[in-house]
Amino acid sequence: MDTTSKSIKDVVAAFGNKGSGEFIKDLFLKFPMAKTMMGKVDELRREPDGNVHMRGWMLDRNELGQQLFVFLIIPKKAVLMSATGKPREDVSGALGLPKESAIFGFDDIFNYKFNCADNENSPYVVAFNQKDEFYMVNPSIRIAGCP
Repeated sequence: MDTTSKSIKDVVAAFGNKGSGEFIKDLFLKFPMAKTMMGKVDELRREPDGNVHMRGWMLDRNELGQQLFVFLIIPKKAVLMSATGKPREDVSGALGLPKESAIFGFDDIFNYKFNCADNENSPYVVAFNQKDEFYMVNPSIRIAGCP
């Protein structure tokens, strides 16, 4: 796949039809792994209307003000993208980082009706920085809020 003429979102969408193990192998062939990124999904749940809510934080220790892109991938169903930019002073305080750099939060409700049976497909979360380096946030994650 030629990644030079495609956005990261398009490339991730093309890879997103695979489980996380196959996805990671494909990523290693196309992109370098980030050694300076870190983060966490604090909340991932299905809202009562079926939409998916994802909240957390992601940062690149070498580029604290840099916007990062966080993808929730539900194999063979959906690729949902969030971006950092929301304040997370709790994280900057815990990590001893300056408050003015604390814009590494993400908090989005996606207009995607999640079918609880798709938790069996092992959704996963991956992030990219501006240098097209990736970080596997969660290789397997369950979406809460299902009976």
